[in-house]
Amino acid sequence: MKHQAISARAAPVERRGRRTALLERLADLQPELRRRFEATLPTELRAELAAELGQITVRQLEMLRHIADHGPLPMHEVAELHGVGASGATQLVDRMECRGLVQRQAHADDRRVVRVAATDRGAALTQLFRTAQRTGLMSMFGRLDDAELKTFVGLLEKVAGTELSQR
Repeated sequence: MKHQAISARAAPVERRGRRTALLERLADLQPELRRRFEATLPTELRAELAAELGQITVRQLEMLRHIADHGPLPMHEVAELHGVGASGATQLVDRMECRGLVQRQAHADDRRVVRVAATDRGAALTQLFRTAQRTGLMSMFGRLDDAELKTFVGLLEKVAGTELSQR
């Protein structure tokens, strides 16, 4: 009886140990996945992305992609999207505007509302990044069949707390 009680308590500890080991493996895989992704890109595309993206943060690129996809956004939506206050959004847009990637536009009906739109350069950079991303992902995940890829994407959506499959 006593042995069963000890075994019952040891099982959750053992499971936690295996889970921790798996999470550590996941953390170790991230740099390798990034390296493999970058290695799949053609040399000329990598050089072009480095020249264009070298001065852009991930947060700026995410904002630029969202604006390019969804059209001009009011500043308050930029702030909400990135979890920053009005001043943080203003600074973010200022940096992007200085690089010629976005521009501020006055709202047609309400002069108090400022909308942020991607410039032609910003939209082109977004498209360049999408092309590079698609090329890299196709190369990296070519080893998976459709069912495996669907499972992988579903698991990532679950971890991210989103359901992108409805889009």
